[in-house]
Amino acid sequence: MFRSWLGSAATQAVGLVGPLAERIVDDAPDKIPEGLITYAEECAVEHMTQNLIREEFDTKYTIHGHEKEVPTMMAFMEETGIEAYNFGDDQEFITPNRTLYVEGYGEVNLGDHVGCTPDGLIGLKGGVEGKARSSKEHFKRLKSIFTQEDLLTHDKYVYWQIMFSLWVTGRQSWYLVMFDDRFTEDFKHLRMRIVRVDRNEDHISKLEERVKLAIKFKLDQIARAVELAG
Repeated sequence: MFRSWLGSAATQAVGLVGPLAERIVDDAPDKIPEGLITYAEECAVEHMTQNLIREEFDTKYTIHGHEKEVPTMMAFMEETGIEAYNFGDDQEFITPNRTLYVEGYGEVNLGDHVGCTPDGLIGLKGGVEGKARSSKEHFKRLKSIFTQEDLLTHDKYVYWQIMFSLWVTGRQSWYLVMFDDRFTEDFKHLRMRIVRVDRNEDHISKLEERVKLAIKFKLDQIARAVELAG
């Protein structure tokens, strides 16, 4: 299960990558989209109110995805022969151990603002993202996603989710595993597709610029709140 955040060290929030990636290729990366402004503002308020845990709303599809995390990883390892670790109950929340220059605030500790929970890790340079969706959505993506380029075209949220994980962890490649074991024996070839996604430094650079803007906006909101006390 993927997690990202833009809050304090205890906050785990879903929803950062969507706003970060909004028109990131079409627009200049230094343009902050409305969705990211809203998200950063929410995180600033959480910081100021100690509302450290965001509410999550599970649907039958997300519940199914959670239940299939381990079977997805096991199927991936059996198919590829690649050993993964830190999956299932052993998932690890990772924060970057580095700083980022943010205008008006200097070098800020990225680990105080962003992080992710990979579905699994491979060696020192790789990771895994599993997707166990409804059978309808699974089949829809199987018809169109075969390569990294296809992923960006047909499921850009997942593409940017993986780029974000690569950026946070500093790793070089990620495997997307689309998995649905509900297909019958006659259609067992549709149960899984594995797509390797490599770092795209140009896209990661754009993502980093958006993160800078989001952190600055969040810190600006907190600073403004302090000013209101006077």
